[in-house]
Amino acid sequence: MTQKERKPVVLIIADGFGLSTSWQGNAITTADATNFSTYWHDYRHLVLQSTRDVYDDYYAGYTEIATGQPNKSRVRLTQEFLSDNRQFLSSLDSVKRSNASIQVLAQVSDYNLEETVENLAEIARFAKRNSIIGLFVHLFFDSSVLTKSDAIACLSAIESSLKKIEYGQIASLSGCKNNKKHGTASVVKMLLSGKARTVLSAKQALTLQKSETPAEMSPTIIKLRHNPKISSFDLPFLLSVPSPQLTDVLREIIISANEKTSRAVSFLDFWAISEFPFDLHTKVHYFFQKDRQIYLSNMLYKQELSQVLVTDQDNLHNLETYYLDSLEHVKIKVPLARAESHLKKQTSTTEEITDLALQVITQKQYDFITINFPSLYRFTQAGSFAECVTEVKLLDKSLDRIVKEALAASGYVVFCSAFGGAEGTTDSEAASADKKQKKLHLPFIIISAETKHRSKETLLQEIVHSKADLTNVFDALKILLSGDQES
Repeated sequence: MTQKERKPVVLIIADGFGLSTSWQGNAITTADATNFSTYWHDYRHLVLQSTRDVYDDYYAGYTEIATGQPNKSRVRLTQEFLSDNRQFLSSLDSVKRSNASIQVLAQVSDYNLEETVENLAEIARFAKRNSIIGLFVHLFFDSSVLTKSDAIACLSAIESSLKKIEYGQIASLSGCKNNKKHGTASVVKMLLSGKARTVLSAKQALTLQKSETPAEMSPTIIKLRHNPKISSFDLPFLLSVPSPQLTDVLREIIISANEKTSRAVSFLDFWAISEFPFDLHTKVHYFFQKDRQIYLSNMLYKQELSQVLVTDQDNLHNLETYYLDSLEHVKIKVPLARAESHLKKQTSTTEEITDLALQVITQKQYDFITINFPSLYRFTQAGSFAECVTEVKLLDKSLDRIVKEALAASGYVVFCSAFGGAEGTTDSEAASADKKQKKLHLPFIIISAETKHRSKETLLQEIVHSKADLTNVFDALKILLSGDQES
């Protein structure tokens, strides 16, 4: 596109903006988002379906939009696969020379238990075969493990698998939500120093847990024959894609380890089973990772199309998944933090982001403008339904302002969500019926002078009949940015 022909494509990612046929606990319908409803009925749109585990990684939606490929929710390791990875073998040699161990960190869920056990067994067999001195497993229970009985069932499956191999031990237990109660730094300090509460067995640790919710469990170390304390010479191995809470813990573990040593073998050799948001200069090696060439931001960069990202500080780690390593050629606009951002309550930057976005559009310097609003899901997690409704209303006003400015510049607006939450997804609902899977319904609208289209069905009918998925967003953006609207 030349400067004169430039028609900006504005992608609005409204995290947490889901669609539901239920009115109960639905902040979207309660807010009566009139602007959204108008654009929905007057322009071409789809209801995107995303069948995911209820507690699946929320960043998966960003990856699907960015690559046009469904996120891999299940990963299987094999002995042959591990043997063929020379970089991993080199890391194991470093561990062996240092008489160090492998420290496996795994987020335990009732829906990924089978996968966790199988992959842990493969790592244990491989480490034993390669004469690694020890393998210690640190388990983090997430919110899908609802009771102590569920947690004990998870432990039994893992312990039984390790017993068959006669190698590896559970070294510590913790809850993914415990950093809210104890603080991430405290959790990290206890794990690194080995000074967390110590018990004789994993099952005893659960028995002594005061709360019935395993996800709230305090860090507890299992007394073993060897010292389970995490050493900077050990090889951390992340066996699952972590929740944002566990990501915070991992971030501090790696930072702490690297600050304490300048030796050659350190947490610079950190392995993860698949890519995840990790804003560190420390290199993390991934067994499974999507090809950087297929990321939309890289494609646009090669076409010399200018890109800008408008977001708040809290969303930057989300967008790293979307852009991967391409942020250096994307202009980033982040509003200044509000004075009350230190308070425990959720704060909104929607108005500030909107003002920045309008400035960017009117400048007519960018081909692709990504706007990522504060996640509505943050407000639902904080337990304030009224604040979530207020945030939806703010978002609805911002949508109207941005659309009018983009249309005045002869541009296109794509409105979508990477994941739901504000439409009434709660832990109690997830626990009922099928707690393993939930079908998310997300909005997708293309607003432009060429896409006027009045819907013949009601919103509820379209939700029921929809078969589109998040990868359609990627396809639509490619078409709009290539200038080929006939596709």
